[in-house]
Parts: sequence; C-alpha cells; structure tokens
Amino acid sequence: MDEKMHKILKKINLSETYFNLFFNAKINKTKIDDLNNKVVIEIYNEKDIPYMLYDELVSKFKEYFDDAEIDLIIDNNKGASPNFKTNFEKIIKDNYENLPNIKALEEKIKIIGNSININVVNEREKKDLEEDFNKLKKIVSKYGSNFEYKIEIDENIKIAIDENINNETIEIMSKPFIQYEAPKQVSAFPRRRKKEIDEKTIFGNLIKEDEAVTKINSIVGENTDIVIEAKVFATEEFIPQSKAFKILTLKVTDNTDSLICKVFVRDDNIYDTLLKKTKKGTWLKLRGNTKYDEYSNNELVLTVFDIYESDKKDEKLIDDSPVKRVELHTHTMMSQMDGVSKLDLDKHTCEMVSNTIDMGYSAVAITDHSGCQAFPIAFELVTNYNKGLIKGLKSKKEELETKLKEEENENQKKLIEDEL
Repeated sequence: MDEKMHKILKKINLSETYFNLFFNAKINKTKIDDLNNKVVIEIYNEKDIPYMLYDELVSKFKEYFDDAEIDLIIDNNKGASPNFKTNFEKIIKDNYENLPNIKALEEKIKIIGNSININVVNEREKKDLEEDFNKLKKIVSKYGSNFEYKIEIDENIKIAIDENINNETIEIMSKPFIQYEAPKQVSAFPRRRKKEIDEKTIFGNLIKEDEAVTKINSIVGENTDIVIEAKVFATEEFIPQSKAFKILTLKVTDNTDSLICKVFVRDDNIYDTLLKKTKKGTWLKLRGNTKYDEYSNNELVLTVFDIYESDKKDEKLIDDSPVKRVELHTHTMMSQMDGVSKLDLDKHTCEMVSNTIDMGYSAVAITDHSGCQAFPIAFELVTNYNKGLIKGLKSKKEELETKLKEEENENQKKLIEDEL
C-alpha cells in the first residue's frame, strides 16, 4: 500500500494483522460533508476485502470522524474477488428483504470462485433472479467484490416435475378436505376442522385472529398446521399433463426469511379467484404443512390448505425532518449495474419519484447512465401531482374568498386574509 494509505490505517488504529489484505492500496478520494455529517471514502485495492474487515474499517472511520455517517467504497477494478463467497453468504443473510428470489433459491446456487451458476424451471423465475442479481452486484461492489452469473432454464427439471408430481398430487387430491358425514374418518392430509369461512377467506377455511403466527426464519424441519403471515413477491403456475388439477406456487417473505408455498386446486373458478387475490405484493395469512419437497430440490415447502386476507401492509417510508433534503444524484434500475430503484415502463411507475413525493420532498434528480427512459414517467408523475396540488389550492382559495365576503367580524376577517 502507498504511504498515505498506511498512515491513515495507523491513524484510525486498525489492527496491523489486516494490513496484508490491502494490495497496492491507496486512497482514491475522501469527501467530507459537514452539513449532513457524512464522510465518503473510496479506497483502491487490487482485491476485495472480507466483510469483517469492511465492518471494522467503517467502525474505525466512524470513531475517527466523531460518529459521522461513513460511506466506504472499495474500488477493485482488477476484479480479483477471493472473498466473494463469504461476502455473498453474509449479504444474503442481511438482505433477505431486498433479495427474496435469491434467498428462496439459495440452496440451488453453485459458487465457483466469483462465478454463480443456477438452474431454474422457467423464464419467469429467470427474470426474477436477474433482477435480484443486479441488486446484489450493487451491494457486493462496496466490498470490492465482483462476480459473474449464469442462469439457465433446465428442461429436465420441468420434465421431471411434470412426470413425477402426478403421483404425489393425485394422492393428496384424492383425500377429501372436509368430512361432513363421517368426522371419525377425517383424512390425515390435510388435517381439517369443521368448515368455517368469512368474507376474507380466499381458500379453504378462515384463519382466526388469535391463532399463533410463526415467523418463517423460525421454521425448522417438517411441521403440521403452521400459520405464517407473509407478502407474495413472485408466483408461478403449473398444470400437469393430466390437467386434473392445477398448482399455484407462491414465493413469500415475512421480512425474516422467504418460503415457497404450493396450493393444489381442482376447481377452475377457485383457481381463477386465487390468481386474482394472491398477486405480487399481497400480504396473506397461510396455513399448511411444511415438508421437504423433492420436486423443489428438497427445499422446505409449505403445502397450503388455508389462505386468508391479511390486514398487514408494507411499512411506508417516513421522513419526519422539518427541513427535507433534496437528493441530486439518483439512479433507477435503467442505470445498468448501478441502480435498483424500480421503474415500470408499462405501468408508468417510478419508485424514486413516488417515494420522494410521499415523504414530502420538494425535488429529486434522476441521473441515469446513458439513458432517459425514466424522464417521461417522472415528468408525468410530477406533473399530475402538481396539478392535484394546484387544484386543491384553487378550491381552498375559493372557499376562503366566499367566507371572507360573508364574514362580518373584523378579527375573523383578518385571520381569513392571513390564510389567503
């Protein structure tokens, strides 16, 4: 490492046992933002660094700069990433909410050096994974880690599922869900109670409010009658060759971990209702049995027999600062390898603009690389929002002007004039 880098590491009291991990390292830049109590530090290094060292560096710099917010970037343009695997495992554990598709298929991922290979069932699963891997690249880059990934659709998996799943499912579907006339002969799978439904029951029986909800990260092994409350982040449909039933796969997360859920349905109308009420982004309560599913690479899967609407909502971002910041450098997902904020060209939605409006910001700058796809959508969102504001202000102004004409009390008139 260069002399300046060596002095800085000495100055922040970093243990010298770490020094050998800095190959030809040097400080690229240091930017101190006193107004926001933030320090940006960029270190050039010819290899990535392990997350433990990264955390230690952030802690030492934070202490040195009097508890300022530290934005540490390891610039590794050589691409050598011997610590990628351990960094990857740490990131997946800490970012389950932002990377639900990778987390759900973690067992299928093969890592060789800094290359990732994974086989998937269909194009939809591939697309979901690509979105998560692009987010992952952004996260691991701060450690200096680089990686390549290869996602392939394995036709053999699809054929095996289509050929073998019939036996298990026919056995499941042949057993009655509810026994009205002969309660003593209730089927062992799934174990059922007397039929109870209400307006929030989507499938099967209702799930009562006082029933215990299990966190996904606490589910260990095969269990019966588990209730989880989770958000759908992806869905898949499967119709076997026999067409005697349909399988809806729900990939869900409760922000502690992710889980694959399978629903077996014979009735087309019920299946259509399920599709409408279990869309991506929907919070649900689900009851079922967990088992290791050989058709899902022996992952733990929840076989669902009750689905119920949940009152839970996504936690909204709140900025309660009386003076809002104005972010002048943001990227949407249209900035390749450098942006994760969602932009939907078909639905004309831009997460960045919607969030800043909701949090009461006065402005935001989108600075995508080599692209302007976000601009028309952002312009439309901002224009519509401002039109709504102006319409509301005009309405309020007319209301106050009417009050002013009718008001006789001088003190009240003064108050109305001030408000006008």
